[in-house]
Amino acid sequence: VSGLGSVGGIAGFSNQYIYNCYNTGDITGGSSGETGGIVGRIGYGSVYSCYNLGTVQGTSEDTGGIAGRNDYSLYNCYNRGDVYGYSYVGGITGWDSGYSSRYASIRVCYNTGTVNGSTQVGGIAGHIDATISSYSFVTNCVNLGAIETSSTSRGAIVGYIDDSSNYGGKVSYCYWGGDCTLASAYGTNNGSVSNCGTCTVENAKDQSWYPPGWDFENTWTIIDGVNDGYPVLEATLQITVTYNNNFTPSETISETKVGSGASFTIASYDLFARTGYELSHWNTSPTGSGVNYYAGDVYAGGASLTLYAVWEPAVYRIELNANDGA
Repeated sequence: VSGLGSVGGIAGFSNQYIYNCYNTGDITGGSSGETGGIVGRIGYGSVYSCYNLGTVQGTSEDTGGIAGRNDYSLYNCYNRGDVYGYSYVGGITGWDSGYSSRYASIRVCYNTGTVNGSTQVGGIAGHIDATISSYSFVTNCVNLGAIETSSTSRGAIVGYIDDSSNYGGKVSYCYWGGDCTLASAYGTNNGSVSNCGTCTVENAKDQSWYPPGWDFENTWTIIDGVNDGYPVLEATLQITVTYNNNFTPSETISETKVGSGASFTIASYDLFARTGYELSHWNTSPTGSGVNYYAGDVYAGGASLTLYAVWEPAVYRIELNANDGA
């Protein structure tokens, strides 16, 4: 997806709610700025339960892994794509600023992508602004992505916190580590930073480590082998059971459900037919050396599964009749 300004994988500009969405394509913005993996600019709306995997490339201001610019609410999102921009560049959003006594917030988000820019570059937000009769805050966020810039306005969480009018620019309960080697949560700070510190990749893959704002009962989950072990969103988690006939020509049939609690009843043996053979059971390995599954079993393992047919030669019974000795 590419455009001159306000470019996003789902929407360019939004005053509505965007939720349970994801983008896997690359996004390229132009000279008018506001380039994001999900949305170019959030106006009076909210973005939540969304993620981006694509590379986001901005050539001007306001570039972010989820939103180029956030004027209201952005929460329960994650970005795993690399983000490149000029000024105001962030792993989640480039610019965060409310208006007319309306706050702008970034809550419960994480970034693992590299964030690259010329000035005001941060692992979560490039710039948070609390100068226009409003306040802006970032809380309960984690950055594990590298920050690439020579600017002094760079931070593991926020590049520049502007609260020169004392309306309230705050960063709290945020952590960084992994590929981010910066020593400070912020680059330039005219606001408030509290309860922030470093973490490890191992922490970020352990749901018991996360602070109370992270809801691992209803919103997030961590599953071995899914998303490299990082948290995923229940609302966008697709689990697929794929059945493979395990002979030439190859044929597959799949069933997909949403949510880590999804359960599947293993298919019957008449799903495929093969001349001279009978389908005995299913196995997680094409050689039959994995785990066996049988028709009618219930699978609720929380991760996608591929099952291969295990065939046995058909047994035929031949009866000879003497036909009265003739």
